Amino acid sequence: MKKAFELENLEQVRAIADPLRVQIIWAIFDEAKTGKMIATELGLSAPKVHYHLRELEKNGLIMIEREEEKNGIMQKFYRPIAKNYSVSSSLLTPELETQLESVQLESFLLPAKELMKHLEKADAALFKGGDIYPKAVDFKKIVLTIEQRNELMNKINELEEWLANIEANEQEDGVEYVIQYEIFPYQNRGKKD
Repeated sequence: MKKAFELENLEQVRAIADPLRVQIIWAIFDEAKTGKMIATELGLSAPKVHYHLRELEKNGLIMIEREEEKNGIMQKFYRPIAKNYSVSSSLLTPELETQLESVQLESFLLPAKELMKHLEKADAALFKGGDIYPKAVDFKKIVLTIEQRNELMNKINELEEWLANIEANEQEDGVEYVIQYEIFPYQNRGKKD
């Protein structure tokens, strides 16, 4: 699996601009699964999942990791082609930006669901202090000026570069961590002017 993949054309952007397809990509992120396995996990019909898998594969966004024969039927096990997907701003049209808003929302909600799964697998001993004490969950709403937001984005870019360097030189004897963050503008819809 590649570390990152920038979508190369509008067909790829349209293919991933569907919240269900984002769910499918998340479902196969940690391990290869068949369409039937994904359908069961997501509570969907197998034909519906297979349709979306074909579209994702046709557009080069997922791959068949392996095939296995079971009861005379060849099963395909799918994985994403990359850990991170990005969209070049040159590809975005106002219509696609609108479609991607629902994908972004799904992308914010799915990691929260995934976080719960990961916390179930977390090593409780690491949460009890000592030399390694991960900050499990932190949630903040904060008002930022444009300058502060830009500074925050610069710090996040520095963090991503640092993490990419660590990932490129990953050690076998370390402890695996899940790192997640979302930053987005928030509009309090209940607020009266």
